[in-house]
Amino acid sequence: MDGFIDQISANFVRGWSSGDVELIVDRRFVLDPVGYCERPDLAEAGVDARGFEFDLAAAMPGYAPSELVVRPKAKLHPLPGGYLRLGPLKPFQYVGSNAKAREHNERLLAGATRGVCLFTSRSGGTWLTDMIASHPQAYAFAEPVEGFVRGGKAAFLEWLEDYFLFSSLVEYPRSVPEPALMFMTTKIYQHDTDLFPAFNRYGVKYLRLYRENLVKQAVSYLVAQALFAEKRNFNMKADDSDYGSARRRIIVDPRRLLALIERYQAAEKVVDDMIDTYAEGEVMAISYETLQKSDIGINKVFDYFGLEPVAISSKHKKVNNEDLSVVIENYAEVSAYFFKTRYSYLIKNDGGL
Repeated sequence: MDGFIDQISANFVRGWSSGDVELIVDRRFVLDPVGYCERPDLAEAGVDARGFEFDLAAAMPGYAPSELVVRPKAKLHPLPGGYLRLGPLKPFQYVGSNAKAREHNERLLAGATRGVCLFTSRSGGTWLTDMIASHPQAYAFAEPVEGFVRGGKAAFLEWLEDYFLFSSLVEYPRSVPEPALMFMTTKIYQHDTDLFPAFNRYGVKYLRLYRENLVKQAVSYLVAQALFAEKRNFNMKADDSDYGSARRRIIVDPRRLLALIERYQAAEKVVDDMIDTYAEGEVMAISYETLQKSDIGINKVFDYFGLEPVAISSKHKKVNNEDLSVVIENYAEVSAYFFKTRYSYLIKNDGGL
């Protein structure tokens, strides 16, 4: 949508647009224009648009705003010149008991689906993020909470508000003109109960990602550790010229592998229990294996988040070979050990898992 803000202040906003607009005040209130009017100057220039005005002094008498955002109705990006910070920002608040507050929040959250993927390590979260980020109508971040180690959860929650409410305030490696999905992944641990109220406040749709094969998940962890020791990275990209050498075979202690599998099993139960207890709204579970089999899996994810199916690809590659006898140098020893455990059903005599 075309438009521009000619004047913006604490009391008055004036501009023009080719469609309907709204004013977001302090991420709490959503106002409609006083009215739309013809603009002869635009018509003379051949621009098909209307003028509009917001009178904050009349709409909110005595209120001193801290932030103003003028945007196309139900869109995330403001119009050019449509952002003004006047003072310390009053935090976004979800008030479910007040009808007017609910109306404001529903309008604030319009324009895009907010999606959060919960998983344990080596479940394909980075790969899935990369796939979703390839969609022309989606933003996607892999584990952004990990980037706020120094600032803590408070810094992450401040970033999350910008990301979910006003995506234009966050810097991205690419620009999506009209995003339909704001997506992120995060590993979830027992002490992360405080993340759920924040996610629930923004009406997120949860995606539960998991591995069907715990043996492969645990081996992937061991391979990633070896990869990190050599490459300082847990993942590999397709354009890495030394990709082949990084997939050298590893020697695995079967007892250590069993302990790691049981640790993953316990972690998966924690995630399931926390989702059952704290997550509000929709939840869809899907396995990494389902996503890897064909486009049907990723298209199911797109459909869940309201995206049209498109042809996409990831720049990341699997660190494991499907046949673990190619990955594990002492595979005969490992498989013989696991045939005596309750995980024997995940072992095949031909070396594949």
